[in-house]
Amino acid sequence: MYYTILEKLRKNIMNVTTINKIIKELESNLSMLKELNEEVIQPFSFSLHCSKQIDDLLDESMSMEVNGRVYTSQDHATSGYMRNEDLWCKDLDLTCISPWNSSGGHKKAGTLVTPRHVIGAAHYEYSVGAVVRFVEKNGSVHNRTVIGKARHPKYKPHYPDLTIYTLDSDLPSTITPCSVMPSNYSSHLDNVPGIKIPCLGFDQEEKALIIDWNSGGRMRTPTDSKRRIFHESKIKGDSGNPAFLIFNGKLVLMTVWTFGGAGGGTPIAKHIADINDMIATADTQAGVTTNYTVTEADFSPDLNKPLKWPTFKYLEGEIVGNLTKTRTMAMDDKGYIHSLGYKSDMHIVTDTLEDSIERKEKGYKGFIGNVKASDGNTYFFPAYSNSIGKLNRSTGEITLEEKFGSCPQIRSGAEGANGIIYMPSYTRTLKIYTYNTATGEINNFYSSKAYNWRLLFKLWSYMGRCFG
Repeated sequence: MYYTILEKLRKNIMNVTTINKIIKELESNLSMLKELNEEVIQPFSFSLHCSKQIDDLLDESMSMEVNGRVYTSQDHATSGYMRNEDLWCKDLDLTCISPWNSSGGHKKAGTLVTPRHVIGAAHYEYSVGAVVRFVEKNGSVHNRTVIGKARHPKYKPHYPDLTIYTLDSDLPSTITPCSVMPSNYSSHLDNVPGIKIPCLGFDQEEKALIIDWNSGGRMRTPTDSKRRIFHESKIKGDSGNPAFLIFNGKLVLMTVWTFGGAGGGTPIAKHIADINDMIATADTQAGVTTNYTVTEADFSPDLNKPLKWPTFKYLEGEIVGNLTKTRTMAMDDKGYIHSLGYKSDMHIVTDTLEDSIERKEKGYKGFIGNVKASDGNTYFFPAYSNSIGKLNRSTGEITLEEKFGSCPQIRSGAEGANGIIYMPSYTRTLKIYTYNTATGEINNFYSSKAYNWRLLFKLWSYMGRCFG
């Protein structure tokens, strides 16, 4: 009897030791997975990027009076300007925005688009000979005189509501001209559901206002509570002030105000060639040749600063079923992660932008691992299926290609430079299957080298315990 009790105690002690060992191993693996998760790149979203450029600067505790004014004091008579250190967008370079001119004072606004050219509203112009003022970040003032001007040749009240002015000399490098909305901007729009892109606009009081972009040069009143802190309707005298998109921390001119309310004006992107012609016309009137043109913003993502995957979390109760039954995932070009079933029919889609997860009505099973191929598709390996799963990364569509008479037990693979995917079977046969991404043809061959498959099996089993 005593022997039996001692034996049970011994086994319990061994179980505790084993459990503690497993816990330490799991903690180590979780730490490694976290590090891997932080290094994976997330697809670029134009809408999300532009939204975060403004939203990440906002706080519910802010106010228009404290955080909305570009200058804490402006004395146009003495050229004294003190920038607001509490401005919500103080880190942006706003030196292209002119706070004053001798024709309209703080009205008839203008914005620097080259080192020597200003753009404004055609219905609210100043004359040749007017003095235009720009202010450095440190408060230093630079005045320039208008020596030539050109209104849009097709202007009829109030479209295209644009005028270009040539100045008597270049502004220094401490005054930064803004780039303009590129003519091909629509190719970058990804129309992410629920994302309204905010813009930065200005008025005659030099307040940094927020509006939501509608389309072209039209804006709409924001609904987000933090954005609304810095929203005001545009009124008489605000015409000519600029509205910008923020991309990679830089101003991109979208329009200058023509209309009130939320604001609207001529879309700059539709008139790039006309604006460059107007620059040449204004230069001719001034008797100078500058050879300047506006700079179209480059909306290509900065690949030197890769965005990261979101931090994954367990979405309790949002999916019915055992999520551990998916052993493969792949992301499409729109930022959706597709997970296919292991031994149960599943197709789980995680929206990395909306932080939501959905189980599709139609599911797939029998897949472990995948390879992201150069043909624009990601291929899921048939561990317990006769078909290869295929994700079209452009459309997000999943299709199956039945290629095998029996289950090939494939769990890994890689694409060669020839466009062929090489997939070793998870069996002792050492058979290697090939899939031609160009033709869809399946072949196989046997490895000429007899690997220690028992050692590989043990290694795979250990990895399964760590990551499965």
